[in-house]
Amino acid sequence: MNVLYINGPVQNGPFTLAERPGKAVGIRTADALNTLLEVGPTPHLWNTATLAGDVRHRGAADRDTVGREMREERAIAAKYRAGEVPAGGTLTDTAPAVADLALKMTERLLQEGVLAVAPVAVRLCTRCDHMTGTVAHDCRACGHRVSRSLTRRLLVWDRPPGTPVVARDDLHARRAKPPGHLLTIAQNVPQRLILSRTRDHGISLAPLGLDGLVLDPRAGVHIAVLAAAALHGAERPVMTLTENRGERRRLRNRVSAAQRITVAVRGARAHPVRRHRVVAAAVRGPPRQSGATGAVPRLVSALVFTAHPVGHPRGTAPGPAEILAPGASGPTGDARD
Repeated sequence: MNVLYINGPVQNGPFTLAERPGKAVGIRTADALNTLLEVGPTPHLWNTATLAGDVRHRGAADRDTVGREMREERAIAAKYRAGEVPAGGTLTDTAPAVADLALKMTERLLQEGVLAVAPVAVRLCTRCDHMTGTVAHDCRACGHRVSRSLTRRLLVWDRPPGTPVVARDDLHARRAKPPGHLLTIAQNVPQRLILSRTRDHGISLAPLGLDGLVLDPRAGVHIAVLAAAALHGAERPVMTLTENRGERRRLRNRVSAAQRITVAVRGARAHPVRRHRVVAAAVRGPPRQSGATGAVPRLVSALVFTAHPVGHPRGTAPGPAEILAPGASGPTGDARD
């Protein structure tokens, strides 16, 4: 089984990795595991299709001279210290390879009847026309509090009754403790998932006849991992997740998580590893039908990395330590946007 660990795309916000080392947990976990497997370097993945990025760009004084994509590229370059360019480069969730794979997957699933373009009643901001969801919310794009109802064609997945979003056979390292929080999230996913959003930047769905809409970024970040795996010829990509706001409270020492992963890499040769365990769960997309063409690798999202040097029982290892990275929900039917 050709396994490749790839970081879950990190949201390209206004920070550096030196300022927010916890943001690099997923990146360093992937690097550590690939080093143990003697796999070559993989690109660092970044999430650039964000509403916050749209807002920052609109408010920038140089927005007329610096394009959105260039702004994202500059922000990613600034994340690293001088001379710390990733050996495998970087890849964003809107890169041509990612967009091409996303559109191919979407077109195939539409042809097979798994996905559909259907009329949906949604709310649009009366000031900027941003689609805020299926129920009334304040607009996060401009702050306006008034919205109007409109029925528009959207890309959706209507989950067949009884179809699980995450099942036990989606777990990587099946003997490990299952990620309860991710399973809980999966149990509360609505029956209909809306997979198109309004964004200034993202994977355009115009080729599918959905002008002004992009693929839901929460789907795009997972396709970015699949695209990176395809570039490396990997059969089983495993996504390592990074911190979120809740995880920051658990990682009270913001430097510790990044240091632990670095120790795991440096200690791999000095301390032969008795076992390393990765608990993972797939963010399951629409089921692949038999005979489907254009198959892509199955994606699993790594949640926990544990390495135990020989002679040290669980929890007493002097170097490699357990890193808990938070789970993430897939696209929801009425995620506030």
